[in-house]
Amino acid sequence: MAGTLLVWAVSALRNSPELWTHNPLVFFLIKTSAAGFLIILVFHHLRRLSFAKNGSFYSAAAIFFFLANVVVFSFIDIAFSFYFLWAYCAAIIFSMVKTRTLKFILLAASPLLFYFLVYDTFFAADIGLAGSLLNSPVLGNFLLGFMLFPFLQMLIRIDLLFRHPHGHRSGRTLKLLLGCCCGITIFATAYALVFHPWKDAPQPLTFEEYTAGAVHELRLASPSPLGDFTVAFGEESFPVTTDERSCRIPLPGGESAADSSGNVSPYPAIEAADFLTRRTYHITLSPHLKPVKMKLSLSSDTGLVVYDANFPYSVDAAGRNAEVFIGDNPPVPLTIILTFPREEEIFAELTSWSLRLSASPAEVHGKTFGSFRYSKTVDSFILKNDE
Repeated sequence: MAGTLLVWAVSALRNSPELWTHNPLVFFLIKTSAAGFLIILVFHHLRRLSFAKNGSFYSAAAIFFFLANVVVFSFIDIAFSFYFLWAYCAAIIFSMVKTRTLKFILLAASPLLFYFLVYDTFFAADIGLAGSLLNSPVLGNFLLGFMLFPFLQMLIRIDLLFRHPHGHRSGRTLKLLLGCCCGITIFATAYALVFHPWKDAPQPLTFEEYTAGAVHELRLASPSPLGDFTVAFGEESFPVTTDERSCRIPLPGGESAADSSGNVSPYPAIEAADFLTRRTYHITLSPHLKPVKMKLSLSSDTGLVVYDANFPYSVDAAGRNAEVFIGDNPPVPLTIILTFPREEEIFAELTSWSLRLSASPAEVHGKTFGSFRYSKTVDSFILKNDE
């Protein structure tokens, strides 16, 4: 838990909760070394208590916990059991050999496969697993502690092989490890506090023009605080000063938002035709900005029944919502044909994305960003029986 608090403190000081995603290995070192330092420090000062002084007890405990790791992590992912099986076998041989040199070699060899696991998780940036281990105050701490505890027991076993001038004090092995953990914690924390993820590349910026009904705004987002700069959009300029990682800039327009040529984004053109108890809608889409992706969502308060469609679609398990899969780079104008029960009232929401914006230029002045610009338009309408 102390390691997690230190990771959170570094992120808070940098005002960037997602800073760990840029270099998760550094934050992993902060968490594990801080935890190791505190554990060894507590053990060092509690040696005078009635802890077991029999070295074979710690060897047996390491074997037991490695076996428990095999079982626990096999339930999470059977591929993880391979890493712990290697350490489990090394711990068994560790308990059998008598010399300190061989025990040191086996201790160093037991986590060899874990280095690959750490590389895959924190170097190759498996963000999902890395985030759960670094930020979870309960489950992530439990898993890390469960993984590292048997290695600490093997270290204690080796420490007991050395003569201690005072029986209640730790030997040189644990003292050396205590100093290493302290040094790694201080160095990794200092590095994280001065670490700049955009030193060799411009800070990424998502530049989104969002239009939905009467709402028309620019939405800026970045993994790091935005800072101070000016946004030029069309003929207007908007100053931005914020320590947040996102901001919204209201724009005039909304439903009447037009592109630079004066074309207004229309609602879909809808035609309906009845046949017996069914009604077929022809929905023609003609956005003024060439879309790269479109999504049509349908919902109904009474239950959604789709008789036919000229595009693939799926209905959720509750039977009240459906999504029509239009795909990427659709041609425009585009006609979607849908057939429902005649009396059914359908609420539709059409979302389209385009790599073009409604005004030019759209630039940022005063700070260098690697910008990704796109527009997102959301149109809501109702398909219903007008009789």
